[in-house]
Parts: sequence; C-alpha cells; structure tokens
Amino acid sequence: INAEYGPDTLHGVKKCAALCALRLFELKADKFNHGELSSRLIALLSDQHLGVVTSACSLIQALVTANPAEYKGCVSLAVSRLSRIVSSTDLKDYMYYFYRGSLAQCETTRDFLQSYGAPEDTEVYERLKESLETILNRASDPPKSKKIQHTNAKNAVLFESINLIIHYDSDAALMVRSCNLLGGFLNSKGKQNLRYIALESLTKLAVSDFSRKAVMKHQENSATSFKRMSGICQFGSEQWICCMRCVTESKLRRLWENYLLIWRKLTTR
Repeated sequence: INAEYGPDTLHGVKKCAALCALRLFELKADKFNHGELSSRLIALLSDQHLGVVTSACSLIQALVTANPAEYKGCVSLAVSRLSRIVSSTDLKDYMYYFYRGSLAQCETTRDFLQSYGAPEDTEVYERLKESLETILNRASDPPKSKKIQHTNAKNAVLFESINLIIHYDSDAALMVRSCNLLGGFLNSKGKQNLRYIALESLTKLAVSDFSRKAVMKHQENSATSFKRMSGICQFGSEQWICCMRCVTESKLRRLWENYLLIWRKLTTR
C-alpha cells in the first residue's frame, strides 16, 4: 500500500489503493498499522483528483473509529480543503450540474469532520465557520439549473453542513439559521423526503439550548407536515412528537391518535 501512495502515482491507482485499504481494514482491523500509513493518507486529502479525495475521506473515516488520536491532525487540513472548495478556488474542473465539488463537500463534512468535536484552534474554527455560513447563504440563492440533480447536490451539501453544525452544538447563530432554513422545507409540496429530513434535523435542534426557541416557531408547520407524510415516514418522525414539548397537549393527542391509526392499518395488512 505504501508503494501505491507515491507522488508520481496515477490518480486511478491512488483511488483503488485507498478503497482496497478500506476493504482490508474492514476484514482485518487489528492487523492495520496506523503509524506507517497516517502521514500518507493525510496527504491524499490535498490531492487534486476528486476520486482520490473522496476515497481517502472514506478510508480515514473508517480508521478514525479505531484510532481517532492518530488522525486528529487531519481536521485542519480537511477544514482548509473545504474552505477552498466553498470559495471556488479548488476543484474548478469538478462541476456537478453547476455545483462545485458537491461530493467532496459532503464527504468532508459527513465522513470526517463529524467524527471529531469543534476544532480547538480558533483560526481553524473561524475558517470552518465562514465556510458553513457561505453554504447556508447559498441555500437561498436562485437555482442555476432546473435539473433535479442540481437541487439534489445543493440540498445534500446543505443538510450535511447543518448536521455538522448540530454535531458541534456550539454556535447559537448558526443553529438558529439552520432551524429557519429547515422550517422552509416543511412546506415543500410533493417533496416528502425533504420534509422528512427537515423534521429529523429539527428533532435534533429541539434538544439544544441554542435553538429550542427557534424550533418552537415552526410547530404549526411541523404538525401539518407530519400529517401529510406517508405512514412509513411518520414512524421515522415519531421522535419529533416527543421532542416538540412546545406542542399543546390537545394537538399532541391528535397527532398521537393519527399515528396509532396508521400503525393499525399497516399491521393488519
């Protein structure tokens, strides 16, 4: 594996080596020597090939579960890479339906940064915060394409960024902004998946001291959105009912009765 991570190695070979290493780790985690590979794996995060970066993120995310201290140095590098992608100075050749490096942004925020707490270095944290603010700002930009792929890429980056903000639970302004953006998805007509993801994220925000009051403002839309959803998705949103303590007792009772009615219909089929 060390031989395949040389600076002159083809991008395709680096990508395959990272994926093979991931498979080997899943089979024989106790035989994996982290010390020998950590520096080379970290260097892959700076590669200019999108496939190499995403493969490296997947591999490092798996390795972090076994030895988080060994790869903590990747945090600052991942933040730097995310910042360059968001600011449009990196991965200029990787546009997916007018959205730059969407997969790399998702991989960085979901598979790696969410494995650690908020960066302790103030400069690194401020740089990450600036990137997250930019992503939240772009959520309200008019779409550059009518293709569903553009909307999906944009929403994927947004939701993963919000999940990272919720994971850190350290910035009141970002959490309140996230709550307000999610509230806008509750009225999405014909987009049940978006309503479900929004409800799921709002459930997490409802238990935070920073965003609980902001969540309360969306209780009416939340109750309406819950009723519109199919039975399967309603079961996935049952935690929302428990977390929304702001919902009145009578409204909670009506929602719960509706939940039980759907449950009986599904179990009697």
